[in-house]
Amino acid sequence: MTGAHLLDEDGGIDWEATIRNCGLEVTGLPPISEAMDPTAALLVATSGNARPAVTVPGRGADALHVLDAHWKEQAAPLFAGGGGEFLVMLWGPGSSRVGWFRVREHTARAGLPSRVHQAVGKAEFVCLSVDGSFLCAVTDEADEYWIVTRRFE
Repeated sequence: MTGAHLLDEDGGIDWEATIRNCGLEVTGLPPISEAMDPTAALLVATSGNARPAVTVPGRGADALHVLDAHWKEQAAPLFAGGGGEFLVMLWGPGSSRVGWFRVREHTARAGLPSRVHQAVGKAEFVCLSVDGSFLCAVTDEADEYWIVTRRFE
């Protein structure tokens, strides 16, 4: 079963609570001014020029398990610096306006793609290393998941 974004008292998405529901510890709230512009990061991950580092057939029974395994491998550079912290932006209406949350893994349960899928109903999110040198995103395409990575100088 999959979830939906948690809502605040006004009926809008409670991004912080939703991120915590994904098993992440929030260590910094938006705006995180030193980070790449969130809209630019989304374009890197989703534009017509984006190419996946890994594709996972998205409808099989084991798709999320396989995606979790590839995510762990592909996302390793996110954790190389920053004391285990990284920046995250979940899929959802208005996410780029809200921007990045600084987080660290708070749980040892299933991989982040599975947890995001369980929390919001879709395994789509963008992560950026704290120093801004590495982006790793998961997108849910028509019949497969993509893991898109990009290094910046």
